[in-house]
Amino acid sequence: MNLETFFQTLAQYYNQYVAPYVTADYEGEAFQRFGFAHLVAIGIVALILLLIIFTHNKLEDNDKAGIREVMGQILIINLIGYYVWLWFFQDLLSLNLIPAVPLKIIPITLIGILTWLSIFMLFKKSQKLYEIVYLVGTIPALYALIMPAESPYGFPHVHFFFVLIPPAMIFLASIYMSVAEKEMEITLKSVLRALVTANVIMVVVYGINLYLGTNFLNLLTKPNTSPFPLPDAPLHLLYYEGIAISLSLILYIPFFIKDRIKQRYSEENTKRIEDFV
Repeated sequence: MNLETFFQTLAQYYNQYVAPYVTADYEGEAFQRFGFAHLVAIGIVALILLLIIFTHNKLEDNDKAGIREVMGQILIINLIGYYVWLWFFQDLLSLNLIPAVPLKIIPITLIGILTWLSIFMLFKKSQKLYEIVYLVGTIPALYALIMPAESPYGFPHVHFFFVLIPPAMIFLASIYMSVAEKEMEITLKSVLRALVTANVIMVVVYGINLYLGTNFLNLLTKPNTSPFPLPDAPLHLLYYEGIAISLSLILYIPFFIKDRIKQRYSEENTKRIEDFV
């Protein structure tokens, strides 16, 4: 087989078996929320979650580092693939910052921001990034996994994986870091730092929206669909704040209980030593 024949065969294979599940003109079934493929994805995440919970005490340091790297690599590969797909197959906003060179702007989403934070958290084993991902990202990621936005791209189109893998990995990464990495802690200061950081990010994105005329993170106008009833803009931003504070405090409760148990156990041991002496 000469080189020309090889490339013709490769092109034919791509057009027949790959292109239908990559291009924007997908002729298959649309994504079905709680359809078979979606339920299978949720089931896989649930099984991995149980595996993390029941085996985390048996993991050595090398095992933990390897798991973090695998999670981070999955997020990176998925993110790059998603950006490439958006660049070639979606009509993105363009800016002519350089004469005659249009620059496409990748949409800024909460899951997208959390994906980047999770990647650095996993590779750097960063306590501060963990605080943000855990407190700000755990529940939104779980919600995005269970209630993803409607899409014309169902399984096995690549967009199906682009949508479900990030929230699944963000959720699993935050839980994994919480139960397996014993050094990771959440305090009231952690809650404050996470909320301040989230607000700084929101201010930056708000400025980007004003400059580009976009509505990233639904900051200029409230979202059309929301699990909570929201007032009209800009009052909906106050609801964002209230929801973020409430969810962060709820996620802090397990660490508060753990700290109280440790403190009580330590006090009891101290008292036993004093009585013995």
